[in-house]
Amino acid sequence: MSRFWYPSYAQYPFRLCPRSEIGVDRPFEIPPPPVANGRHSPRPQSPARPKSPGATSASSRTYSANHGSANHQPPHRSPSGHADELDSKRPKFVPVTNMEDVQVVRAADFHPSGQFYAVGSNSKTLRICGYPTITDLREGDVAHQPAVLFKRLKHHKGSIYCLAWNQTGDLLATGSNDKTVKLMRFKSDTCALDTGGEAELTMHDGTIRDLCFVEDLSNHSSLLISGGAGDCKIYVTDCETATPFQALSGHSGHILTLYTWGGAMFVSGSQDRTIRFWDLRTRGCVNLVTAPPASGKRPRSVFSPLFSRLAQLGHILTLYTWGGAMFVSGSQDRTIRFWDLRTRGCVNLVTAPPASGSGPGSPVAAVAVDPSGRMLVSGHEDATCMLYDIRGGRNIQCFRPHASDIRSVRFSPRAYYLLTGSYDRKCILTDLQGDLTQPLPSVVVAEHTDKVIQARWHPSDFSFVSTSADKTAVLWALPVN
Repeated sequence: MSRFWYPSYAQYPFRLCPRSEIGVDRPFEIPPPPVANGRHSPRPQSPARPKSPGATSASSRTYSANHGSANHQPPHRSPSGHADELDSKRPKFVPVTNMEDVQVVRAADFHPSGQFYAVGSNSKTLRICGYPTITDLREGDVAHQPAVLFKRLKHHKGSIYCLAWNQTGDLLATGSNDKTVKLMRFKSDTCALDTGGEAELTMHDGTIRDLCFVEDLSNHSSLLISGGAGDCKIYVTDCETATPFQALSGHSGHILTLYTWGGAMFVSGSQDRTIRFWDLRTRGCVNLVTAPPASGKRPRSVFSPLFSRLAQLGHILTLYTWGGAMFVSGSQDRTIRFWDLRTRGCVNLVTAPPASGSGPGSPVAAVAVDPSGRMLVSGHEDATCMLYDIRGGRNIQCFRPHASDIRSVRFSPRAYYLLTGSYDRKCILTDLQGDLTQPLPSVVVAEHTDKVIQARWHPSDFSFVSTSADKTAVLWALPVN
């Protein structure tokens, strides 16, 4: 039985804790997979007893068969099943800063220190903003313009589609529809880019949709993973020399998302409706997992080095890394791939299941992995999210929190909540405390006047920044009670 830990603490509107997510851990269990006759083993009927604070670590977390405590209050829902607006008496995230541009704002990411966040837009402008003080934030405060500490016009020849910091915060990378990646050194003491340490990478022949950094622990350096349209290959670049040294093929659709969470593994998601696990030590995909459809059919696994010969035909839309040499990508070929730089290839592939129980599924637009590296979440163009048990190799649940394409998914810093952003103009918070196989409570926490493109958590505070087609990047936080 796969076991994880998630917390038992104040919830939102399940009584959300302001400022932090500190609480008492409580066990959560995934029901065992079906046996030969199609039946599940019985689940525990009584709630698991809470553990004392600090008694568990991320590596010992479990999913629970118990959805919540007796005082758990799910949010109000509309007849369609989507999260409704918050009750006026409940605490709300409020806009703190509102950065306005003349065109669509696509990308934003926090510096690892939390002191800055970078913003890129269709106007080709790159900005680095200072993170404000939010200790005295009150509901009803008027959002103000952020302190722009660095601004560069015409940073690219085209729109800035994606950007990312490395783990130490001394490197910043941006990707564009001008088919280039720019890699720059950042000086945090002066909040400036080192123009002498800037490189332009031209190995892509299409729009760069996502990128992320992986730390090369053996050489104490960073590797840059990037993917997108055109030949739809995922490229690995040595940041010390600014030289691409590896190209990975496998998806049959545009790559939409990449993510890494440690070691040499990473994951990719695609418009081919699959999620692939990769390990660069193998020079190819060595494990393919097809997620079960909503009708309940069991997944199948295929182990073969032949995946290394698959053509890359689709666009890469998003990439994600969570430390070490692992990352994940999502693509228009409707797949998510897990990658490991140590094996030089894809080590696992997940195909997105259809929301209706039949059909081909939906392109994978966003992926993320929880800090323990055990659970994957993917956001799809059909407005669904999939929770996937990585170690168990099976789909936990598919649910529909939004009414339109989901373009951003991120676990909160301690993985207690899931933040999603969608073309339905909303950012929704989903509570992951409880039985993950049951309906999950969710609530609208932010709303734009046009499509939401990205939403990114602050590395330590319970705040986030969202970007939108309404030409803004807004920082949101919880007010003081």
